[in-house]
Amino acid sequence: MKYIKEIMILAICLMVLGFSASVLFGIWYMYQEGVSEYRGLQEFAEEESEADADDSGVVKKKTAVDFDSLKEINGDIVAWIKCKELGINYPVVQGTDNSYYLTHTFSGEEHISGCIFMDCVNKTDFTDDNTILYGHNMKDGSMFGSFSHKRYAADHPGG
Repeated sequence: MKYIKEIMILAICLMVLGFSASVLFGIWYMYQEGVSEYRGLQEFAEEESEADADDSGVVKKKTAVDFDSLKEINGDIVAWIKCKELGINYPVVQGTDNSYYLTHTFSGEEHISGCIFMDCVNKTDFTDDNTILYGHNMKDGSMFGSFSHKRYAADHPGG
């Protein structure tokens, strides 16, 4: 009788472990799907070096974005946001409401990572006094995950 209880407890622990592992794998896989899609889109935003340096002697780099090709994928594109220091390099879309792109990627697939998007009431030419961009704070550092307080504190000690 004692061995049956131990075997049942072990079996329950193994089932919980298996379930937990499958959930963690599912989360990891979803993150990878999102990262893969946005890496593929980065080919539409090529960095080009300019020959001229500014007054401080620094050679400027420009990012040329192929908006025509991106509009064929998603007509809601309004901009491209890039900040090399924070690892941000994404298309920006604007929907008719502020909820669709919370759960849909640039290609329109339903996905937990969503897409970086502009508030639906902002002007697409950025002439508003304030333009609001939304994006998820992803745990893997993608999207706006690089704005994490912990990461900032680690990169800027004492500040």
